[in-house]
Amino acid sequence: MSFKILTVPQPLLQPGDLVDMRGNWPQPWRDQIYRVTDTLPTIRDREEGIIGHNGEITIDPDATLGLNPEREEFIYQVRIGMNDFPGRFYVRWPSNDFTMQVQDPNFSIAQADTSASQRQLIGFLDHTVTRKENPTRRDPEPGLRFEFLWVKDQLPSFLIRGDSGALVTDIFAKVNIRYLTNICRIEAVTDPEIIDEIRSGSLLVSQAIHYSEIGRRGL
Repeated sequence: MSFKILTVPQPLLQPGDLVDMRGNWPQPWRDQIYRVTDTLPTIRDREEGIIGHNGEITIDPDATLGLNPEREEFIYQVRIGMNDFPGRFYVRWPSNDFTMQVQDPNFSIAQADTSASQRQLIGFLDHTVTRKENPTRRDPEPGLRFEFLWVKDQLPSFLIRGDSGALVTDIFAKVNIRYLTNICRIEAVTDPEIIDEIRSGSLLVSQAIHYSEIGRRGL
């Protein structure tokens, strides 16, 4: 699984696009280059629940959304946006740890301790980062800025925590998440000339760096 935050709108993967899967991806995807052959984008809006004062909501994208690719020749490009609710959205990796830790171990969100204020400030998302907006013709999904690339059995889960300082009027707030899923069929690139061009940097491709290479090491 890989992730990134899009600073500007970017098109979804299209047939013919190349994806370079580097880092600690499991086999058979590790350090492979794939060509996208077919795509099917879908949008789903889902009310995940009511968040309360200091409350929590856990989301399993496989069990609740069916977003686990069933076969190895498919990858899912997933973009997420959310409404304005008094809380924070955390990602728990398949390895069961959270999004990010920096060099100082006191500044991370840990499963065993999410109470300390400094731990709540690292690695979360909210609607200011990735928004659930009405689409426009020029930019179909202008607010969706958080993107995953998922492969079979390599999905994260999500934890939503209500703000401890939420106003009384915000104690019961709906959490609405928009999932834009681009289902991509892929095939391995085996032409050595194309591989050499990609590895040398002369041919630009979409980089899919495994989350363990970038998220947990506090770059």
